[in-house]
Amino acid sequence: MKLYKILVLFAVALCAFSCTEKDNPVDPPQTPEPKEVKLTLKHEVQAGSPSWTIACKVRLFDEFGNAATLTRDSEGLYPVPEPLGKYIVLSPETESSFDGSFLTLTYPSSVEASSAGVPGTLAFAAAAGKQKTLTLESLFSGLILSFLRDDVKSVTIRAAAGESLSGAVRYSLNGWEAEALSDGGTLQVQAPSGYLKAGQKWVVVLPPQTLSGGLVISVETLAGDYEYALPESRTLERGRFVSVEVPDGIGLKKLYVNTPGGVGIYSKDSWVEGCSFKLVDMSGKVRYESAGVSVKGRGNSTWNYPKKPYAVKLPEKADLLGTGADKRWVLLANWMDRTLLRNDVAFEVARRCAGLEWTPSGEFVELYLNGRHMGNYWLGEKVKTGKARLQADFLIEMDTYYDAVWRFYSSYGRRVNEWAAGMPVGIKEPDDDKMTDELFNEVKTLVGGVEESLYLNQGKWQELLDIDSFADWYLVHELCCNFEPNHPKSCYFYFRDGVMYAGPVWDFDWYTFQPGIQELNINRSIYFEKLLSKPEFVTALKSRWAAIKPLIADIPDYIDAKAASIGESEAINWRMWPCTSSGVNGDERLSFSQAVTRMKEAFTYRVNALDSEIQGL
Repeated sequence: MKLYKILVLFAVALCAFSCTEKDNPVDPPQTPEPKEVKLTLKHEVQAGSPSWTIACKVRLFDEFGNAATLTRDSEGLYPVPEPLGKYIVLSPETESSFDGSFLTLTYPSSVEASSAGVPGTLAFAAAAGKQKTLTLESLFSGLILSFLRDDVKSVTIRAAAGESLSGAVRYSLNGWEAEALSDGGTLQVQAPSGYLKAGQKWVVVLPPQTLSGGLVISVETLAGDYEYALPESRTLERGRFVSVEVPDGIGLKKLYVNTPGGVGIYSKDSWVEGCSFKLVDMSGKVRYESAGVSVKGRGNSTWNYPKKPYAVKLPEKADLLGTGADKRWVLLANWMDRTLLRNDVAFEVARRCAGLEWTPSGEFVELYLNGRHMGNYWLGEKVKTGKARLQADFLIEMDTYYDAVWRFYSSYGRRVNEWAAGMPVGIKEPDDDKMTDELFNEVKTLVGGVEESLYLNQGKWQELLDIDSFADWYLVHELCCNFEPNHPKSCYFYFRDGVMYAGPVWDFDWYTFQPGIQELNINRSIYFEKLLSKPEFVTALKSRWAAIKPLIADIPDYIDAKAASIGESEAINWRMWPCTSSGVNGDERLSFSQAVTRMKEAFTYRVNALDSEIQGL
């Protein structure tokens, strides 16, 4: 039967279908009260075709992908809810034979029906104007292609073993029809203007056939072209559409997180539990997968930015990145950082400092949250104690946010930005539920002992404070121009066997790697004003600087290598999350390459400046 002219093609109904490689559909949520409008179904069978008893679930979608399930009444009609949807979708109540069948839908003239799905699959239909009758064509087979990036211009598809793909291509998303190329074995789907958005889908209808060598999909993007191979043999069966999630070609690991029911992550305090979590490497191999992961927001000022950072808790310890197994991980958004590299580079500098026992490790990944591409994130280790992380009895944070459950102000030390004495101490570990008054008082006694030895000469401070870790911690902050110890903020210290150690370093995305800074800037912060008055510490600081300087000589090369590895990811991320309104780091209106060059020059300048400043102590 010949189709009528196509007016409204298959679009929003596909939101109900999975974009993983499996059959469709999936039921969306129920909505609104019905009004007095009816929809009827009529079945017609081609001569010689098997009969098919209608046993359909009928859903009506709106333009946002929400759907109401219609219930058949005693007259065999289906009341339509208010407000009216635009897209009618059928799915099976039971498996049936339907090969060669047709359906006729009679529907309200205000409903712009254009597509339907029947027994576990998709069929296509067309209506001429807002008439009341819609006829479904016999079912085809084919592909549903969804993309993980925001700048897809066109897609070319070919069978790896040379089977013909031309001749039966029907429709694609929003009227963008696939075009058979001249060789007869290749198809191209071309956006008429603009670019396909991440998560949108193209539908390519193909004749039933076996593709013995799989498919090759070539993707044209704003940033360049890449190919994606589906090497496995595939059989395209009548009535079955295969969903293919086409990767982004960026060259980073992919992290897919889906919350139950697609609920949003709106809180730093409450975990969203039961999330699915899948980490996939560049070859497509799944490195970790779980359906029992918890996710919440994290950060202080960074949680208020458009691009949100997240905390992750696995159901059991796992080694996501080859750095050791643990339950707790972080996803840093780096929204205010034009280079995206500040935290990563600072951590690399710290890893080269022998006085710092442990520094968080991580990798850049592409994050997809509830099917939406969220851009470039740094998946890394959370600052905490544990076998794979920091070996410590107590972990404390000095931070003027002062929001820890177990917290106190010490008696000494310097808050330079307030020009006040006393450190705001929050106990990070043991965890809140394991802390007791006895342990709390023990931490207060340890901190007080260090301060009294430094400021009141009560005891030997060299035996209560690890000099090398404090020297290296100080140098990393001065090198990277992180002056937040002056508040202080995100300044971690720990105790082991009664001795206080500095570290690990954390939080380097705010006003860091600044060009042209000569003088020392945190030399009066926390305990450093007192430490730098002691000859033993100054001698150790000069010795540690002499040891560290040759180890950081190639940091500009490290910056170049990291920038190259995330270059395409950064370009997409910048279009999604521009930070030109931030103004924090001073490079927001530069190009990525200009910002990276500025960062390298700032670091080189700072190395030379510290060489002079430290020797002059």
